[in-house]
Amino acid sequence: VMASDVALVRRGRLPQGVPNDFLDGPPDLAIEIADAADDAIALQARACRWLEAGSAMVWCVDPAERRVVAWAPDARPRLVTGASPLPVGAAFPGLVLAAEECFDVA
Repeated sequence: VMASDVALVRRGRLPQGVPNDFLDGPPDLAIEIADAADDAIALQARACRWLEAGSAMVWCVDPAERRVVAWAPDARPRLVTGASPLPVGAAFPGLVLAAEECFDVA
C-alpha cells in the first residue's frame, strides 16, 4: 500500500464518491512533500514508484527550497519555481497553479 501526502483523482475514476479508506489504484496526480529527513534520491524513488503504479503526474514539493519537481511518464523531470505554472498533464486540464502558490498559504 502506498499513500502520497496529497492525491488528486478525477471524479470519473471514483466508483461511488470519495472512499472512506484508501483508493484502489494510483491517484492521477500524486503530491509528495519533502521534509527534513528526505533527500533528492528518496523523493525521486517515490516519484518513480507513483509513475510505475500508473499516476499521470507526480509533484515533489520542497518547502525549504520553495521549488517543485514535476514528473510525468516518458518525460524528464521538470524543476518549477516562482510564478511558473505547474504542469498537470491531461488529467486536470483546467487546473492552473503557480509553483509559489504551494508555499504561500495563510
